[in-house]
Amino acid sequence: MQGDVGIPVVEVAEYIRRSGAFVTLESTKLVGAGLLEKLSDSADGRKVLLRITQVGHRALVELAPTQ
Repeated sequence: MQGDVGIPVVEVAEYIRRSGAFVTLESTKLVGAGLLEKLSDSADGRKVLLRITQVGHRALVELAPTQ
């Protein structure tokens, strides 16, 4: 879903059926853990994009068999 540049917080919120505020709070924790990064949207500076880091991707690959 994130494509090459990331995915807007609002799209993540819609996808998981939670509020933007919830996604912002939880993503901040994941950024702190090095699993996500937050970027500014170059087309619209008001938007925040989320993108999985290499560390986050490895964690998801390791987690997938147990999910």
